[in-house]
Amino acid sequence: MKYLSIFVCTVVLAAFTGCSYNGFTSIDAALSPPRLTEEQHLIYGALEQSVGKDIKLKYPKAGENRSAFVIENIDEEPTEEAIVFYESLDKSVTNNPNVKVNILDKQNDRWKSTSDIVGEGAEVDKVAFGRSNKFDKFFIVIGYNIVNQADKVFKVYFYENGKLKAQYSQGYSVFEVMDLDMDGDDEIVAINSGVINSGIYKAGPTAQMIKYTGQEGGFVLNSYAKMDVSVYSYVNVQKGSIYPRKAALYLDGLKGTNVYGTEVLYYENVKGKPTLYNPIYDSKSNKTEQVKRTGQTSMDINDDGIIEIPSLNPMPGYEEALASQKLQYTTWNDLVYNDFKKVVTSYVNSSDGYIFNVPDQWEKSVTAKKDTLKNEVVFFRYKQSLENDQDVVLKIKTMKVSEAQNGLPEGYINIKSNGQLVYLAYIPPLADNSFKLDSKQLETRLMLN
Repeated sequence: MKYLSIFVCTVVLAAFTGCSYNGFTSIDAALSPPRLTEEQHLIYGALEQSVGKDIKLKYPKAGENRSAFVIENIDEEPTEEAIVFYESLDKSVTNNPNVKVNILDKQNDRWKSTSDIVGEGAEVDKVAFGRSNKFDKFFIVIGYNIVNQADKVFKVYFYENGKLKAQYSQGYSVFEVMDLDMDGDDEIVAINSGVINSGIYKAGPTAQMIKYTGQEGGFVLNSYAKMDVSVYSYVNVQKGSIYPRKAALYLDGLKGTNVYGTEVLYYENVKGKPTLYNPIYDSKSNKTEQVKRTGQTSMDINDDGIIEIPSLNPMPGYEEALASQKLQYTTWNDLVYNDFKKVVTSYVNSSDGYIFNVPDQWEKSVTAKKDTLKNEVVFFRYKQSLENDQDVVLKIKTMKVSEAQNGLPEGYINIKSNGQLVYLAYIPPLADNSFKLDSKQLETRLMLN
């Protein structure tokens, strides 16, 4: 489980394909293009034979498919095809700055280019795939970044008879391909600034569910829902489910400096009318203020397929502290029948890469202090003042593996390691038994990225 990989990196690192905690990934490494595999070298050679050598590979910026070479079976044949994104550097051939999309098929163990088209923008934002089982159609969705335009544009393609054929396009800020209505066919769920593809204008941003109908016109708007007008951008979008096991899309939106809110989309067919719901959305304010918080995005905290939405509460004694000095507990909530139900409460230490799920009795009785010199967090029973910190129940300390190899501090035990850091705990022998945890409990409650 990638517990902390969805926490948002700094604004500078957010443009890269991965996040780094503790400085283990350098900026130079993040900027360097990936090395090609042997198979990719063969594909690249076939591409050069078809379009020439004066080219530059282009990499999707978002989504699951971040390679310039996307391997997928996109037709009715049993073999896979390669989708390659590139830019032509030979301006004598074309002055069009848009990215090119080339399809290569493997025939007699050799790759051969079968289709080459010009995309809708200079960069590829995202590529995703879907299928309509009802109409036996596989489709490709490619999102493009458009220069000097807030919304991006996605285009839907069929690959038929060796050619990539455009079927539908519209603007978006984020999109996902998933079976949201759970009918066995994938839909495209897109968020944009408010102009629906049919030309109807709705004030503020909207979420739209686009469905393949198999009829003339192909992809059509099935339903839509209003979205939070105060969101600048969506930084974390996850497919999951909502109680009682409906497919759902969770979107964490940036509402201010390091301030986030979560919206949830799911589908209902009410008396034959298809309806896309955003249950957290307040139609009076056009916002989602009840889930507004600082610094944390939603995640599946217990690996049950349902995404939990975080809410923050100051630890005992920190209620009046400055925001920069405040330590907080994070309560992870499920959305159940449009209401929030607590799953677990945690102390989140994103800088050291761990989440510590605390016992229920700790929430109002145990607080903590950070000891930056020792690189540890000290948990103690709260007794009217943070200065009264003698009744320690636990210390969690991080050390580099190389330092830990020289020996652990006296009294500390090794709970977990991520290969670069070791996570140690000190359990005071005389700690209050009603708040004390043993090593097995700590191992279960401590989660790493």
